[in-house]
Amino acid sequence: MTRWTQALVFRLTLMGAVFAGVFAQKLVLIEGYGSDLPFWDAWDGEADVVFRPYVTHTFSAQALFKAHNEHRILFTRVLTLGLFLANDREWNGRLEVVANAALCALTTALLCALALSAVPGWAGLALSALAVYLVGGPVSNENTLLGFLSQFYFLLLVPGLHLWASTSARPRSPLWWCAPLLGVAGLFTMASGFFSAIAVVGIAALEGLRRRRIDPEILWLGLPNAAIALAGWCLKVTIPEHASLQASTPGPWTDAWLHQFSWPVRDLWFAPFAAAPLAIAVAAYLRGKLSLRTHAFLVGAGIWAWLQYAAIAYARGASYHGYASRYTDILSAAVLINVALGIIVCRTACARRVGWAVAAFTLAYAGSAIW
Repeated sequence: MTRWTQALVFRLTLMGAVFAGVFAQKLVLIEGYGSDLPFWDAWDGEADVVFRPYVTHTFSAQALFKAHNEHRILFTRVLTLGLFLANDREWNGRLEVVANAALCALTTALLCALALSAVPGWAGLALSALAVYLVGGPVSNENTLLGFLSQFYFLLLVPGLHLWASTSARPRSPLWWCAPLLGVAGLFTMASGFFSAIAVVGIAALEGLRRRRIDPEILWLGLPNAAIALAGWCLKVTIPEHASLQASTPGPWTDAWLHQFSWPVRDLWFAPFAAAPLAIAVAAYLRGKLSLRTHAFLVGAGIWAWLQYAAIAYARGASYHGYASRYTDILSAAVLINVALGIIVCRTACARRVGWAVAAFTLAYAGSAIW
């Protein structure tokens, strides 16, 4: 086999293993604790907006774009309507959670495979094993057991593909032209779906600082994504009833933001360790040690994670620092991003002694998260 064929077989095999590992763990949790009955926001988010209008012949496609709380969850509603029709118009909560488990497993497997360009070999295998452990486990039990919460998986999948396509595609290739469309699609995952566009703008700024010029490639990275980010901001919805959940002043917000960084340790002393990988990676990027095509996907993902920390801290920081189980898939992804950033800095950006120190730090960080 050629080297390209070997790489493809390796990635497909890894995707299959990650998918099976995450999906199997989700099914075990669903078997033990799942229910056929809808729960919580499913009644107004699905029944009132989608199912009842459909069976009474008053449904219109505009309903799919209607805001649910602060979010526009087009992909979630399309998925639930498709399952409803495929199941002979029976609304079954257990069918939804099994479909969500498959979506979660597919998202994890695909993003791990995309990360292999920057994190190859045994390091990529270790990162994938950590992903199976964090994402497949019961820590995000709400997303696993409630059928309506597939939007958290779409928030990882669509913006993740947008980040990868924007930073990895060659100029004027089909993927290069299509990348902004993925950014627009991200607006309809959750309210924070436009954060990937901000992250791409951040990568464009870093690339401009490194090159010390603004060329057409940087403009293509920056301008469309700035427009997408502006559109996402304009689409946001304010829910007055949720004001009591928000950390609306700097003190509580900072406290909640640091707790987001610290997860899953939950002690604030851990926050600097979680913040360090992106800071070091940005410094290495500016020095030319990391590249746009290979490493910018993970650097952009690190920016995305910081923005997600900030958003959770603001929107739900007044309630137990925003530690609801449904947010932990995002936090698990952030831990994986930090480990990946530590690996690429260690492999490419450091002298031998410093590299060993960064490797030890990355192992300690990952070990703390596992513990």
